[in-house]
Amino acid sequence: MFILTLIIFLFSGWFLVNAVNNKLSLFEKVGLSFFFGLAVHVFTVYILVLRLKYYDISQFVLLIIELFLFFLVYWIVNHKKNKKFIFLEFKKNKSEKKKMNAGSIVLVFISVLVLLYTFVQCIYWPPTTPDALDLYDFRPKLFLEGKKDIFFSTDPRLKYQNQYPPFTSIMHLVVYETGYDNPKVMYSLAYIFFYILLIGTLRKETKSDFLSLLFSFLLIFAPGIWWNSFLSVTNLILMEYLGIATFYLLSETAKENSDFAVGIFALTVVPFIRMEPFWIIPLFLFFIKAMLVKKLKVFTFALGGILFTIFIWPYNLFFISYQLYLPKFFKFIPRVGYPVKMATLPDKGLALVAHKLVDKPTFVESVVYSLKPTFSSLNYILILFIGFIVEKLIWIKKIPSLIQIAAFMYLLAIVLGFSYFSSGYSEWKELYYSLFRMSAIAAPAMVWGIADPVVIKKLKKFIDFK
Repeated sequence: MFILTLIIFLFSGWFLVNAVNNKLSLFEKVGLSFFFGLAVHVFTVYILVLRLKYYDISQFVLLIIELFLFFLVYWIVNHKKNKKFIFLEFKKNKSEKKKMNAGSIVLVFISVLVLLYTFVQCIYWPPTTPDALDLYDFRPKLFLEGKKDIFFSTDPRLKYQNQYPPFTSIMHLVVYETGYDNPKVMYSLAYIFFYILLIGTLRKETKSDFLSLLFSFLLIFAPGIWWNSFLSVTNLILMEYLGIATFYLLSETAKENSDFAVGIFALTVVPFIRMEPFWIIPLFLFFIKAMLVKKLKVFTFALGGILFTIFIWPYNLFFISYQLYLPKFFKFIPRVGYPVKMATLPDKGLALVAHKLVDKPTFVESVVYSLKPTFSSLNYILILFIGFIVEKLIWIKKIPSLIQIAAFMYLLAIVLGFSYFSSGYSEWKELYYSLFRMSAIAAPAMVWGIADPVVIKKLKKFIDFK
């Protein structure tokens, strides 16, 4: 039943991806099919089962409905464009027509071994880490035991669990309800499909089979991402949806509204995975990109995308209205003794941030402390990223691209966010591995930053990358 469920939502995702953007390469469409299908199904369960309380409806019925609807949308879109119905329609890159060289074959072989090892491990071992069991696996198991209101319970004992958005918990619930007893398999599948997607996106950037395979391998084998692939926590899923949004909104190869639609869709999922507002970074940079492009349709789409992301999508309504820390945050503001003049910080929320950053003696220490787990997580990717940025600035004399700026902003947000949080948490030094896991979210943007078309084009004058 689980395998059938997976096949159906992959087909649902395939039709949806083709309806949104049928100009993508095969690798991109296959990779995105998993993430589109998963997001839509989680959203459907959230609305119909958890919110509207149709507890008796089966996962199989929901998936069949989704499959039919997205097939219908796909057919309407293609019919409107006077296109024939082509089930396996994709755009071929020039590099897809060439035979792989020996280096590419070796990279594929090693990558398959890495992915297969992860897959076998995730099938064999159930979730065991405390965060996985307490924050994400606890709620679906109680739901199946009969506590149907667990996701929206006001029980003080569930306060800690319910401040975490329910995306991964619903994903666990879907796995359990389809008869399979180990939700870790979904994280391994996400790891595999993201690798497939990476190959497609990096081919766009580098125009090289070898480089796309090399950079994809470097990403999946980075310490933070490799470690996250074995854990049933949100960091891997967050990294993937945030990475998809970053690429399709900010890449120089993303020029059409259909590309931006893919990015906006992925971005709307992010707040439903983690409460931290990382989604603001690509959204802000996308707005800048729209102004720089100076095309009215792109600018209009940017404004529409921003409004859609913030106000309409139910995931974000959950983020805005349901997170328990927000009411407390605004209620606490009037009682804060501000260490700075309101003339320099007119916003009370900013004054609160400044209070925590300036007053607490652990700020500088926590910043320094955060560098070790961040570097341990990103490792050689961070070194290569810095090297390519320096090369672009000094040798090519070009400013960083929006993706490269996004990667830097993610790093800054992680370090400063950790420092802000640790300034009010006496046991902050115990958060080493939490920061190690979270730092991985910057890795995809860094890899796309390393694969910058301007730098790669310059390098190809000296090295023949097939």
